[in-house]
Amino acid sequence: MKVLIFTDWYYPGYKAGGPIQSCRNLISTLRQHMNFFVVTSDRDLGENSPFENISVNEWIPGLNGEQVFYMSPYKKAFANTLQLLKSVKPDVVYFNSMFSSRFTIAPLIAIKSAGYKGRVILAPRGMLHKGALGFKSGKKKLFLSLFKTLGLHKKLEFHATDQQEYHDIMLFFPGNECSIVENIPGMNSLQASRIPKALGELRLVFVSRIHEKKNLHFLLEILGQANLPGSVLFDIYGYVDDKGYMAKCSRILAGLPGNIKVQFKGPLPNADVYNVLPNYHLFVLPTLGENFGHAIFEALNAGVPVVVSDRTPWRNLKEENAGWDLPLENGSAFKSAIEEVFVMDDTAFTVLSDGAKTKAKNFFEKMDYQHKYMKLFRPNES
Repeated sequence: MKVLIFTDWYYPGYKAGGPIQSCRNLISTLRQHMNFFVVTSDRDLGENSPFENISVNEWIPGLNGEQVFYMSPYKKAFANTLQLLKSVKPDVVYFNSMFSSRFTIAPLIAIKSAGYKGRVILAPRGMLHKGALGFKSGKKKLFLSLFKTLGLHKKLEFHATDQQEYHDIMLFFPGNECSIVENIPGMNSLQASRIPKALGELRLVFVSRIHEKKNLHFLLEILGQANLPGSVLFDIYGYVDDKGYMAKCSRILAGLPGNIKVQFKGPLPNADVYNVLPNYHLFVLPTLGENFGHAIFEALNAGVPVVVSDRTPWRNLKEENAGWDLPLENGSAFKSAIEEVFVMDDTAFTVLSDGAKTKAKNFFEKMDYQHKYMKLFRPNES
């Protein structure tokens, strides 16, 4: 069975975060059952130059048995899709994005004009969540209007990764078929042991794009209000997706107490995640909305408890001694959670760390990913 995937970014890219991991983990899990062909950009998010030592505009082998077509920006997406459909003859075409003119709109128009008879599935990856739609809302409304005007949603099936995303999709496309199949996290082995936790010290980490949706400024404001009379380190990993927002965060940072040391570390390659995360006591992400949150899972799997908003699938964290999922309307709850970890000694912190690992392990083991995705990608019976 052949699955043709269109996605804006793919390995060795890493700056776009979760969508790359979703695609890689999917292929790794099903590689023994399906033949995957990935069409993607020849460069990482925000880069002006293509990847080094990678051939473009031709099929080359990937790391998990897939074939990858790194398309240069000079290649016409519409004509290229027509050629790829003829050469690959896929049973299923899968889109790993919603708002992409080059890797969603143009290929969908080509597929429609070619009279393709196979199944076409689109995964919005949280882009229809109200928190995500709040940014560049005019442009996105125009995109959705064009999407429907061109009839690109007809016979299109959707892939939601949780119940909330299912409702988000149905709000815009109530007549379309939509399947709920959870994201596949990466259960990598830890490459470093966690650091000890002393009373009166705290090492915080944020791993996500520097964008208003991720709500970093909210966290910096909380740190400025918290009672943390000791050694506090806060390292921020992520691609700067909005320079204006970065400037806003930097202004808040300038007003923090002198004992709180904040460092912007740049994007974190996924290969380094499990070397880096065990060096921290708490993962923090007060996001306005995530359909999964690969970095949240990776922190839990590394034994790092998390403080996140209640707008992700990761819930009941406090009851399971894995962290906190808190409403953004209650800033004092975020402050209290951070202060609580600050005054912990290693014995108390070990309970949280072990709870985080257990949460990740139980989540992964209860999911029958192969069966669910085999069903999602079933070819047309005709």
